[in-house]
Amino acid sequence: TKYKARDIKGFMAASGPYNVVAMQDIFHKHGLDRNIVSAMFGNRLDRHSPTHLVEDCSSLQADTRTCTSSLGGEDTDNCSLLSQVLPPFYIVHGTADKTVPYSGAIEYATCLSNAGIRVSSKCYEDWSHTDPIIESPMMGDHIFHSDVYDFVRKCTEDEGDEVMVPFDETLPACKPICLSPLVSLGRFFNPF
Repeated sequence: TKYKARDIKGFMAASGPYNVVAMQDIFHKHGLDRNIVSAMFGNRLDRHSPTHLVEDCSSLQADTRTCTSSLGGEDTDNCSLLSQVLPPFYIVHGTADKTVPYSGAIEYATCLSNAGIRVSSKCYEDWSHTDPIIESPMMGDHIFHSDVYDFVRKCTEDEGDEVMVPFDETLPACKPICLSPLVSLGRFFNPF
């Protein structure tokens, strides 16, 4: 199957390290040496950092706008080239994430928005890096899964298509599988 980047209807990012340059020190504090991190990215972290890539593309786009306008061409100030290529973004992050600070998600969402890319975001109060995939589902809390489902639904529904049913938290697979006190104890010892 062949597809083009424009065929992607949406992009959801969860608890990601969007500013790899800023994350280098945090990775180091977690035991991953700066030199190893740098080597992993070919000693050019900025070339692999989503935040920096968007900022670089935005500044190139701004230069193109200036050149186009000064040459008497069409003024494209209200038209983001990136928004024509990139799909809508949905960024979610836990506010208690010790592995990848929540501030990075805010920075990245702002960067995308400033570049003219459609972006929405959601924070999960007091959730760690692993809450969306471990602790919350174990307690029967599937708000993250519901949000993922709703975003996919929003991005893929077209007029005339069969409507996807809403997320159903009453399904047996969504029931708690662990007692709350045990999950709370796990959260206390969770290094993430």
